[in-house]
Amino acid sequence: MFVKDIMQTKVITISPKDTAKTARELMDRHQIRHLPVVEGKKLIGVVTDRDVRHSLASKLISVEVKEIIELLDNLKIEGIMTRDPFTVTPLTPIAEAAEMLVEKKIGCLPVVSRGELVGIITDRDILLAFARMTDKRPKG
Repeated sequence: MFVKDIMQTKVITISPKDTAKTARELMDRHQIRHLPVVEGKKLIGVVTDRDVRHSLASKLISVEVKEIIELLDNLKIEGIMTRDPFTVTPLTPIAEAAEMLVEKKIGCLPVVSRGELVGIITDRDILLAFARMTDKRPKG
């Protein structure tokens, strides 16, 4: 089984010029934890819910509540994203992708083909695939 068999192809992405507020809203609306950062179709990074939380926490030490909203509006994704993230191709075996997630201690792998983002695979996708493959219950 390959990454192409279980990857998500309807990927919610974000621009490096977007704000942390936009990232937070997208993650909440779509119930996701990872956003590939793209310029056009080219992957340039990944931002996670943890990136957004950590960047805000470091800036909130001496900030009043009204300033928090302003921080979210002004904090650009390019300042908090992971650049040059680990990636896989659609033909990467799932076992190899799973090993990368564990070894690199990450939660997602953008799927890239010919330099363009074509999907994303997360730790959740791999767990669901494993559960389906090992399910011995009768179908139907």
